[in-house]
Amino acid sequence: MNKRGFLLSFFFSLLIFSSMLYSQSIEIINPSAVSKWCGVQKIEWHYTNEEPVDCLWSVKYYDPEQETGDEWLWWNNTTKSWQQTIPSADNRLPRGTRHLFVDTMDEEFVGHTFENARVEVIAGSAIDHSKYGPKVSDAFLIDNTPPNIMVSITPLTPDGENGWYRTEPTIKIIASDNAGIKEVQHKTDKETLWNIISCEGAPAVKEIEFTAPEGKTLYVKAFDCAEDIYGQNNEASEEFNNCKVDITPPSITININYGEKRFSVDVLDEISGVASDKTRYSFNGADWFSYLDEMLIPEGTKKLLIEAFDNAGNRAEATKTFASDRVISGYIKDYKGSALKEISVLLSGDTNKKTLTNPDGYYEFTELNPFGYYFVVPALKNNIPSALIYNGLEEDKTDQNFVLSGGWLKGGYDRGNTRDYISSSIPVIDPLVITERYTIGTTGKDVLTGIFNSADNKMDIVFTDGESLRSYYFTENRYTRKGWSPEGTFYNLSLLDNLQISTSLDSIVLCGAGSEYIAEIRDSEGIQVKEITADVLSDTPAADTTWSSVSIGGGDIIFAGAGTDYNKIFRYNVLTDTTVWEATLPQTIVPGTEVLCLRETGLLYLIGSMSDIESLELTAIDISTGASSWTHAFDGLKGAITPFAAPLEDGGWD
Repeated sequence: MNKRGFLLSFFFSLLIFSSMLYSQSIEIINPSAVSKWCGVQKIEWHYTNEEPVDCLWSVKYYDPEQETGDEWLWWNNTTKSWQQTIPSADNRLPRGTRHLFVDTMDEEFVGHTFENARVEVIAGSAIDHSKYGPKVSDAFLIDNTPPNIMVSITPLTPDGENGWYRTEPTIKIIASDNAGIKEVQHKTDKETLWNIISCEGAPAVKEIEFTAPEGKTLYVKAFDCAEDIYGQNNEASEEFNNCKVDITPPSITININYGEKRFSVDVLDEISGVASDKTRYSFNGADWFSYLDEMLIPEGTKKLLIEAFDNAGNRAEATKTFASDRVISGYIKDYKGSALKEISVLLSGDTNKKTLTNPDGYYEFTELNPFGYYFVVPALKNNIPSALIYNGLEEDKTDQNFVLSGGWLKGGYDRGNTRDYISSSIPVIDPLVITERYTIGTTGKDVLTGIFNSADNKMDIVFTDGESLRSYYFTENRYTRKGWSPEGTFYNLSLLDNLQISTSLDSIVLCGAGSEYIAEIRDSEGIQVKEITADVLSDTPAADTTWSSVSIGGGDIIFAGAGTDYNKIFRYNVLTDTTVWEATLPQTIVPGTEVLCLRETGLLYLIGSMSDIESLELTAIDISTGASSWTHAFDGLKGAITPFAAPLEDGGWD
């Protein structure tokens, strides 16, 4: 070999050695032999030696299923796409590049599964694209197809009605994928959480067998082991509507209205639903009848039986028994809490009994019919009769207590001045309190009128028409009057204390003033439970507005507010926190003087006015709509006029 040939041979050998040396400096981090790709991924490499100053990078990948004959595709960094030719120097990756994001779902990339994908990273220069040598990755997997899911149920034929299983069948799930199964999840439409089964070893086929839970639809998910850069796997999701399982009978609730002697039935089944045409009832186990709606309970019924089915054919039965075993009991004490013994307590209504309180002030009536209508009254001389009234006894009534305190009114005086008295009697409660300034609620539905006595933190209630003391209670759509005691008797004030829900006086409405605050409701312990602000109105009250309230039953209260150029009344329901209606009145009203007229045809809300300029007006408001029923003007009369509703002899009010 001559010297020239030797030098050329040495030069080419040096280039090959140099290229091999550079290629050994390239380390491909991702993909590796265990990589399973889907979606967007990152080709990542490392260069262990100092990178040449003229270095440009080329990346290509190997697709064994390309049909063009050339199984390698090159990355064009300008067009951000793959091509079958070596990119020019301007289209390669610049010096310092160590990764390249690729989307395996690109049109030029693959959208299917293959196992022998490879990536090649090449270091070169502008003149020679492979000057510093290539590095080829290990073969790896690309998979963008979701797993396959198959579900079978055993036995094939349901043992219930309407295609439902009444015994738990066996479910088998088979999930398969070439990339291996990573996880299987399943649940029914009645389950909140997914049942998750992780698959160790990435099996190509995973079988899962379990007892089917209750539900109508089975949901199944399967995930393979191919993963994108965000850690997401290919997911398959299926619904199967032939896995209808209901092994639980329906639930039956028997509702008894002891006062009206009626019953209703609620049947619930959250899986297959209620077969409503199959619900039946029987009195005392005799004949069975289809249940349609609320029914009367015949006299002498000792047992009520209910039978119900769901759509899967599961049967349920419920029973309600009735016996004369109810009890009404309580204590009678004075306002200091001391027991009052040997006080006669009368029970009247469907049964008439009498008992005396024992040394502890305790009384008790037993063997009462749960469908009975009863009154309990302590018979104490010179006492305003206080009665506890029970229209049916759903349960025993215990702690039905009476608190008897010293007398309040004497000398035949009544607040209404119906007998032309000018001055009041000497007060025996200090400070003296009058009625009809605040309202209190009973069980959140029935509302009575009274005033809170700050001296002893108790509620004082009294009704009088000048001839007798009376109580009024609301039934269906009207008020019924009860006469109690003749006029001219010295009375003690009776209060109800610590009663059960059906008779408890449990709340007080305190009205306020200003443009924002209207009223607050406090419970029997004096704790505020609700606040009513001007947000319930369509306008903003005047800053000097003062408010008062009158309750009309059913949780409804009518509020009246008066301020500078502002006279508003509105009906508000404290149970639903809604304004039923509101109305602006033309006259200057006097809050706290409004009354209810308890007419046979329905309630009217009466409110007066005050003025030193205009004639006074008295207005009647229809409580159902807030509209004026009538207005009466007193021509030439100035000052203030306030209404008073007095009872007529026939029991009506005017």
